[in-house]
Amino acid sequence: MPVFKGSQQSLKRFLDRASHWPDSLSRTIAGQVYVEFMINELGQVRNASVVRSFHPLASTEALRLVQLLDGRFTPGRVNGQPVAMKLTLPISFGTQPVSIRKQL
Repeated sequence: MPVFKGSQQSLKRFLDRASHWPDSLSRTIAGQVYVEFMINELGQVRNASVVRSFHPLASTEALRLVQLLDGRFTPGRVNGQPVAMKLTLPISFGTQPVSIRKQL
């Protein structure tokens, strides 16, 4: 499975620092946007798309954040060789934790 360079906690810190709450989105709502993307053999983000969201403005911000992750992953490996793998990243707008799930 691809790994964010650093740790799961450093991924959360990176997303928290880089995140910008959309101006026209009320701060009284919260939720998660699920972004699916590939990490290629070089650790680059490819083909990011929103698979579930609570608001279109949050979707736009989540896609922007995922593009900032480009090159910040160590690629997954199979039999010692780097391979492309699909991930789903839930990005929280509010207080929910960040985690990464591998898609088979």
